[in-house]
Amino acid sequence: MQSTSPTGEDVECGCLVARLITTPTARIALLKPTCASTSSLIQKVLGDTSIRDHFSDRCVVVSCDDATNTDVVVACLASGLGLEPQEDAIGTVLEYLMANSCTLIVLDNLDVIHASADPEQQEATEVLLATLSSIDELSLVVTLRGQSLPECVGWTSVVSANNDSGKAVPCNFPTATSAIVS
Repeated sequence: MQSTSPTGEDVECGCLVARLITTPTARIALLKPTCASTSSLIQKVLGDTSIRDHFSDRCVVVSCDDATNTDVVVACLASGLGLEPQEDAIGTVLEYLMANSCTLIVLDNLDVIHASADPEQQEATEVLLATLSSIDELSLVVTLRGQSLPECVGWTSVVSANNDSGKAVPCNFPTATSAIVS
């Protein structure tokens, strides 16, 4: 029988799962090279039994690939939470999140709107992140291309995804807000 070493993605997955399970208010930024995808890593994390047991049906992934602004992200988030469309979508989402503990939100490819050439859109993205990160017992994971990190969140972990290397990456998540594990 042949022994296989865990890939970098396997180790990253295990570290993310551990952080999400043990930190009630995890704020994780997953930075990736411009050509890399974190979709399989996110799917592995969400498919983990521990994550499913811990968060139950309170996991929402919003792909920001086609988002033109934060209103689209909030509408997708509301839909993912099973909320009826409302004029004040952000208020409805916030009310739901504050009433339902232990929720996981993943904003995949948030850089699409955060790195917008429109400064108002960049600011709206920062306001959305700051608002979400102020909610107790909400775990937040964002994936971003490049190394530009929104500064409005007190990140509990910042991880540089190296999925293509096939090598295991360290599993010692930093507690500092600007450290990067690579």
